[in-house]
Amino acid sequence: MIHNHISTAPFIVPSRIRFRDTLRQLAHPRSILFLGILLRIIVFWFQAPFNNDNHYSVISFVYHTHALPPSALLMQSYHPPLYYLLASPLFPSGPKTVQILSLLFSIGSLVFIYRLVRDPCLSWDPKCQTICLWFACLLPQYVMFGNYISNDSLSIFLGSATLFASLRYLQKPDRRRLIRLSVVTGLGLSTKGTFLAFMPAVTALVVFRHIKDQNRMGRLVVSVALFLFISGSLGIYKYAENMVNYGHPIVHNLDPDPPWAGKQKPTYDGIRSWVDLNIAKLAQHPTVSPHTRRSYPLLFYGTFWYQYIHESNFSGNRTRWRYLGSLIYLAAIIPTVVLFTDLVCVISRVSGALTVPGNRAGRTPTRTLFETFCVLVIALNLVLVIAAGIRFDVWSCFQSRLLFASFFSVLVLLNAGLEFTARKGAGYFRLASSSFAVLFVLFLAYFVSEIGQILLG
Repeated sequence: MIHNHISTAPFIVPSRIRFRDTLRQLAHPRSILFLGILLRIIVFWFQAPFNNDNHYSVISFVYHTHALPPSALLMQSYHPPLYYLLASPLFPSGPKTVQILSLLFSIGSLVFIYRLVRDPCLSWDPKCQTICLWFACLLPQYVMFGNYISNDSLSIFLGSATLFASLRYLQKPDRRRLIRLSVVTGLGLSTKGTFLAFMPAVTALVVFRHIKDQNRMGRLVVSVALFLFISGSLGIYKYAENMVNYGHPIVHNLDPDPPWAGKQKPTYDGIRSWVDLNIAKLAQHPTVSPHTRRSYPLLFYGTFWYQYIHESNFSGNRTRWRYLGSLIYLAAIIPTVVLFTDLVCVISRVSGALTVPGNRAGRTPTRTLFETFCVLVIALNLVLVIAAGIRFDVWSCFQSRLLFASFFSVLVLLNAGLEFTARKGAGYFRLASSSFAVLFVLFLAYFVSEIGQILLG
């Protein structure tokens, strides 16, 4: 008996060690990045190229006519043209080949997120880094809207690239990094109108960085002029075309009040549209319905955490599997609270960042400046989206994916909330991290259920 015990022990202990080592490896940031890229490739394989927006018709027009369609000609031709110009050479090979371009942008976005989260200048706690990376890798809507044939994929990529270039500029505000930041911002402006929110934020960043360094006014003016000239030159085409054709710079496909938009009206229901936070109602009706589509918070909440709107061949939200969305909504309550818990503290740090010290020794740290900038970007992005929704009074305007170009700003708020819970005590952080773990399991269950339904026919 003693001999048997001694002979089997070496086989038990190493297996436990190997299991712990495997868990540690899976928690390593590079492993998370790899799994996030792998998930996007798997989803791409099963996900149809199209969603509810017909961007493919614009690509077809560009390919066949070698020209750019005016804003009112096609349903999606009101967008700036960069994505369609890049995608049109792939048109002869079919939609799935064009979709590969979106997949590459999606992977590129995740790589920029990874580099930002891991940047030593930000010095985020490793445990918070892990949660933020898993969040970016697994959030279903973030994954799926990066994969469609849509300018969303390019705008998400360029949004992440702009924030990355902004951090690099803050670390070393030389002319070369300013030019890179200007080019990336201009390319974003030539991709999607939501980048109009980036322009004032990046301009403010350039101005503030020079003020903090106590540079001469002449150097500040030259830097701002250079940024505006480069980014404006790259991004001005669609707005100039609209001025020539229609007499004003911004044209939206909702301007002519199409019949489909009339079916989504009215959205505004007085003060209740702003304060209806009844997530239980959303859990009971997990996809778009008259019960929830007149609440702005529930529309943003639903379209952020789950496929609230019917689109794509991932159609579990049309079957009994839609109640997996209900579980996600309920499981996301604590993560949402964490996300907004430290918002007040972040805003208070903004006021500190705006205090100009009298000498270089009192300069605000780069991390505070950058996180301030990120909060400003997503705030302006949100204002732009809400303004369009109020103007047209159409519920589909209130979609969280319109904020995905500034997605890293969400991670900034998430990290701040996680740090806040850690300061409150180990128990609070454990509750928050456990809630995210449950949510991540449900995200994976969502993808497994959707792909399983496709495989089973």
